[in-house]
Amino acid sequence: MFIRDRDSTACNSLLEAIACGLPIITSDVGGNFSYLSSTGSVLIKNESNFSVEIISLLKSQKRLNEAGEASRKKAELLAWEIVALQLDKFYKSMK
Repeated sequence: MFIRDRDSTACNSLLEAIACGLPIITSDVGGNFSYLSSTGSVLIKNESNFSVEIISLLKSQKRLNEAGEASRKKAELLAWEIVALQLDKFYKSMK
């Protein structure tokens, strides 16, 4: 999935895409790095590289599959049940 985002902290289209297990090519802005670390997805710092990265990713079915699978696994770590437990643990540690 190609997402062109100039500035964000949480991008719903990005979160939906990783939940669907899609490989991502997007801007390296806001919280995108946190969402996409360890997924094989591509974070672009220079917009002129978008087309190069899209073509490169599309030429490798293996890379597409691996990035998609890693995206889905990352999304599972962001499930509300897991995040709620992490928040609860954090708040309890503040006592």
